[in-house]
Amino acid sequence: MKKRIQVEENSRRLDIYLSEKFKDYSRSFLQKLIKNGFVKVNSNKVLKADLKLKADDIVEIEFPEKKKIFDKLENFLEIVYEDDSILVINKPAGLCVHPAGKFSFEPTLVDFLKTKETGLGRSGIVHRLDRDTSGIMVIAKTPQAQFSLMKQFQKRTVKKTYLGIVHGIFSYKEYEISAPIMRSYKDRKKFCIGTGRDAVTEFKVLKCFNNYSLLEIYPQTGRTHQIRVHLSSIGHPIVGDKLYGNKKDDVPRQMLHSYKLKLFHPEEKKQMEFTAKMPDDFLSILKKLSVLFFVLWSTVFCVNATSNSNQVSSSQNSVSTEIKNIKSELKKLTKEIEKMSQRVSNTEESLKEQDVNNQNRLKEINMAVAELNRKITNLEIDFEEYKRISKLEKVKEQDKESKDRTGIKENPPSHDESEKFSTLETEILLVKKEIAMIREKIGITQAKSGQEESIEEDKIIKFLKSPWTVATALGISILALIIAAF
Repeated sequence: MKKRIQVEENSRRLDIYLSEKFKDYSRSFLQKLIKNGFVKVNSNKVLKADLKLKADDIVEIEFPEKKKIFDKLENFLEIVYEDDSILVINKPAGLCVHPAGKFSFEPTLVDFLKTKETGLGRSGIVHRLDRDTSGIMVIAKTPQAQFSLMKQFQKRTVKKTYLGIVHGIFSYKEYEISAPIMRSYKDRKKFCIGTGRDAVTEFKVLKCFNNYSLLEIYPQTGRTHQIRVHLSSIGHPIVGDKLYGNKKDDVPRQMLHSYKLKLFHPEEKKQMEFTAKMPDDFLSILKKLSVLFFVLWSTVFCVNATSNSNQVSSSQNSVSTEIKNIKSELKKLTKEIEKMSQRVSNTEESLKEQDVNNQNRLKEINMAVAELNRKITNLEIDFEEYKRISKLEKVKEQDKESKDRTGIKENPPSHDESEKFSTLETEILLVKKEIAMIREKIGITQAKSGQEESIEEDKIIKFLKSPWTVATALGISILALIIAAF
């Protein structure tokens, strides 16, 4: 399609002049036409958008024919809802909302709106979806509806729900990403986490596959590429996202779908919710992932079952071998226990006779010790009396002057009494030594006799009472029950 215009008066830049004449096209799109040689001024191609126009200049512009990707946009687009105020559509993946970049000459949503004669054209679009993102979109058909919808998007009262297939699996069910987004300095076509405008994305994990997950995503703000940038920043990029994810993904486009949109109707003032069914390519990927997950799960299960059966058969063979070995060991232990029991019975009889003689000897010694204890007790009583009297005598000597005044006189103990008490002290010491010698002899005798008479007994008793012997006997009993059960 070609257009020819005569400039009436000195005008401004070429791109600004064309944007005023062709209001259905963006200024950036017109600049691309100029740059690609689709615009002539006075029959000469112009490649600079900032050319100053003069009066009577003839401007020729050629709008290239769009690639016929779709036969008719009317048949390709699904209209979810329509009334006099708004139009709700299910945008397919691969359709640009506005002419942009290398897709400038493809059919766009703006072209479709021209056929619908909404009255607003491209200005009726109040929000956007990326070219390869499918799903629900609302379009204003009147200036009043446009103003109302724009206010709702600005105040963030519109509730948006997306479905996305991402790489990796999650250990949590719900998550919120709050990180500002800015345009990348390295690649101006990309956005990244930085010091830009605030952005918040919430999501819930609906299902996990082998290495993929299906998410339900709730963007709280509407930044460009927000969902794609946020999910990529946490290591879970959208499957098929060549810009922010894995470029080797073998899928036709990014697996992101605008699923639900909840808003207030501009005229009826009531809340309405619109849903866009999942497209075929999205469902196909989900089915493939489900089948892959099932196959992998079945393979793992079969491998585990086979390895378990092999382990069971090998363990059964090893158990039967162990049982045979235990049976032979059990016979040997039984014979040894019988021999030891006979030796213990013989030792017990000899020990009984020795115990009788030892008990008689101990009775005699205990009687002698008891008599000595009685004597020493009497001696200790007499000695305590002596010390009491000596203490009183010492006090009397110190108070001699006071006693002379009172006329009280007491005779000191005689020399014989002093010797008597000294003798008592000596006897006490001798008796104590005698008792100590008797007790020492008793201990030595008992130790010698015990060592000589019970060497064999100690060995047998220690063996029978040791934890290893008890545990072995208990294990043999349990194994005997197991063998009986087999």
